[in-house]
Amino acid sequence: MRWLILISILCILFFYLKKEKTITQQPFDSRIHYKIGQVDPRFGLNEQQIIALSQQASSIWQNGTGKSLFLYDPNAQLDINFIYDARQAETKLRLEQLQEIKQQQQSHSIEQQHLQHQQQQLNSSLQSLDQQKAEFQNSLEQYNAMVQRINQNGGATPEQRIGLDQQKQNLQQQQAQLQQAIDTHNFNVEHINRNVDSVNQINQQVNQNIQTYNHKFQGRLFHKGEFDGKHINIYEFESQQDLILTLAHELGHALGLQHNQDPKALMYPILKQQDMQSFKLQPADLAMLPH
Repeated sequence: MRWLILISILCILFFYLKKEKTITQQPFDSRIHYKIGQVDPRFGLNEQQIIALSQQASSIWQNGTGKSLFLYDPNAQLDINFIYDARQAETKLRLEQLQEIKQQQQSHSIEQQHLQHQQQQLNSSLQSLDQQKAEFQNSLEQYNAMVQRINQNGGATPEQRIGLDQQKQNLQQQQAQLQQAIDTHNFNVEHINRNVDSVNQINQQVNQNIQTYNHKFQGRLFHKGEFDGKHINIYEFESQQDLILTLAHELGHALGLQHNQDPKALMYPILKQQDMQSFKLQPADLAMLPH
C-alpha cells in the first residue's frame, strides 16, 4: 500500500514537472504562435494549403526584418479562421463574370484577326480582278481595232476570218473567266460583310456585358480580414497572392501595428497598389516596428 502511494506521488510529480517544463519554454519564445482554426470548404482550400500560405505570409515579415516573428503551432491560442459570407460569394461571382468577359474579348479579338485576314485577301483579289479587267479591255480594244481596219480594207480574207474567229473565242473565254472572278469577288464581299456584322454584334455584346459588370460590381471597400486580439478572420480574397498579403497584413496587426499612409505598403488599409507578385516590406512598414 505504501509503495502504491509512493508511485502515485512520483507520477503526479513527474506530470507536474513535465507540465511546468512546457509552460516555462514559452516566455523565451518571442514569436507569435498561430494555428489554423475554422475553414469554410467553399473557399476551396484545405488546411495544408492554408498552412503553406500562412508561412509564405510570415516569411514576408522575416525577409523584411531578418527575424522570425511568427510560428505555426497547432496548440497556439491565436487562430486563423476562414469565414465565408456575402463578400467572398460576391468576389467569386465577380471573378467568374470577369473571366467570361475576358473570354468574350479574346473571341472578339480572334474574329477581328480573321476578318482582317479576309479583308487583306479581298484587297489582293480586287487588285487581281482589276488587272484581269484591264487585260480583257485591252484585248477587246485590239480585236475591235483589227476588225475596223479589216473592214476599211474591204473585208476579211478567209485566213483573216479564221484568225478573227479564234481571237473572238479567246475573248469570250477571257470574258467568262472575268465574270467568274467578279462573281467570286462579290460572294466574298457579301461573306465578309456578314462577318463584319457578326464581329460588331460580338463587340456590342462585350460592351454591354462590361457595362452590366461595372454597374453590378461598383467599387466599394470592405474588410478582407480582421484581427480582433484573439482571432484572425479572413473573409475575402481574389487569388492566392492576394490571400498571402491579406494574411501578412493581419499578422502585422497581431504584432500590434496599426495602418500607415503608404499605398504600396503592407500595412496600408487597402490592398491595391502593392506589388502582388514579389512584395517586400516597405520603409513605412519597417518604421512601425519597435527597434
